[in-house]
Amino acid sequence: MPLNTAALKSRQQLTYDIIEVTFETQGPFTFTAGQFVTFKVADKMPPCFRAYSISSIPKQNGNIFETCLKIIPNGRGSTWLNSLKIGDKVEFMGPNGNLAFRTQQGKTAIFIATGTDLVGWPAPAVPHTTGVAGVTAGFVQRIGQKSKLLSVNCPNQSPTR
Repeated sequence: MPLNTAALKSRQQLTYDIIEVTFETQGPFTFTAGQFVTFKVADKMPPCFRAYSISSIPKQNGNIFETCLKIIPNGRGSTWLNSLKIGDKVEFMGPNGNLAFRTQQGKTAIFIATGTDLVGWPAPAVPHTTGVAGVTAGFVQRIGQKSKLLSVNCPNQSPTR
């Protein structure tokens, strides 16, 4: 599989050991909710590869994607990604994976996760994931000492917190 290139656009510290990183590709980057990218970790030789879920909402003709990661002490992938400076270029494979949530109209789904386990399922992605109007989804996510309840009704495609 060929490698793609992206530049680090931004980094946001979510907790003391969890960051959200935003990358910008040179051309369009099309993905669906639930997919992941595999970064080539170029910190030393030989390089290694680490997979991270895409946490951003799919956009047509977009070239931006985000991922959240937990900084693992001496973890090769997370330490390397955390050391990148704005504008640094990375190589990656993807998008990969075909995890997709599907349900019928009028149904309710609830997702519960801790840490970064839910990054591939942000509430606004549900309409893009299900493709079914009338699906309501609730999300409870806990990162560190912060909890947030997200819910979305697919016809509006607007989350509430």
